[in-house]
Amino acid sequence: MYKMNILVILALLSSVLTFAKAEPAISKIKEGEKAHPFTLVTLKRRYKSLRKIRNANKDKKIFLIFFTTSCKYCSKERSEIIKLAKKYTDIIPFFIAVRNPKDETISEFSANIKKIIKDESISYDIGLDLYSAVAKFYNVKEGTSISVPKLFIIDANNSNIIKIISGYEKNIEEIYKKLNKKK
Repeated sequence: MYKMNILVILALLSSVLTFAKAEPAISKIKEGEKAHPFTLVTLKRRYKSLRKIRNANKDKKIFLIFFTTSCKYCSKERSEIIKLAKKYTDIIPFFIAVRNPKDETISEFSANIKKIIKDESISYDIGLDLYSAVAKFYNVKEGTSISVPKLFIIDANNSNIIKIISGYEKNIEEIYKKLNKKK
């Protein structure tokens, strides 16, 4: 119980930090624009920010993958992106779990994320977007609707979004190869 309380406190702080660091007006994010900064807490109780991810992976494309615990297609997309990251060393995936307060409590959300990590053998960090703050800035959540899976590919050099993929895409590797040819 103590660990769960700490997780909730960290997540709340994370949401506050996200709002403090993000731009005040929410507009449609587009390819070619800078990725919105964010800071999220992970299940391992670490803070992960876009800046921290970028600094630790200077020459890699960042794949931001938004998902919910109830999304069937999200599991397929996570699996494909993990395979892609193992095959190509210039990719770093960062998964963002978006909680829909109507569907699950924070405790249920945490338990569901732990189950996903175990069932899918995920070794990458998963950021917890408990109140959809980051999802709103990336237009994953609009009103009460959450549109997942949603993938943002961020350039290795300047943190610009070079590709946005909404919905399940089974040809992510082909898209990735085309992006590399554009260099």
